[in-house]
Amino acid sequence: MICRKFSEDDIYDYIFRKELPVSAEFVLSYWDKKKWLTKEGHTVKTLSAAVNVCNSIYLLQLKKKLGIAKYKEAIRNTKKIFEKYKIQLQSEEWKAFRQFIFVVRGCSCEICGSKSNIQVHHKKYIKGRRAWEYLPDDVLVVCGSCHKHLHNIL
Repeated sequence: MICRKFSEDDIYDYIFRKELPVSAEFVLSYWDKKKWLTKEGHTVKTLSAAVNVCNSIYLLQLKKKLGIAKYKEAIRNTKKIFEKYKIQLQSEEWKAFRQFIFVVRGCSCEICGSKSNIQVHHKKYIKGRRAWEYLPDDVLVVCGSCHKHLHNIL
């Protein structure tokens, strides 16, 4: 029996925030095979530990498969994807979408009710979709503190 502690969205958010090349599917596949147990037989306790183990394995496999030069290029290309997302958040389209979400969903944190430092949180990301190409139900209005909590940033 598999006792999955973290959802695919949790894993994807963590990977995205850290700009890691490993995929959420790789993490789930690896730990599902191990029934979410470490080699010592303990249950995986933190999301960062689960992802970091898989990231190390993935990078080692990639390095062996591609060789050093191609490996470094692959890592640079992965980082470019995240840089593009950061650029999207500076666009007029994102700013308009963000304001629209505040009108539709309100201007207070949907978790704690705070009205300061409100932000838009994507519940999950869809590959190939730009930051503003989501429906209001795909996002939440949250304060900065709750946003950090959603991404497990303490």
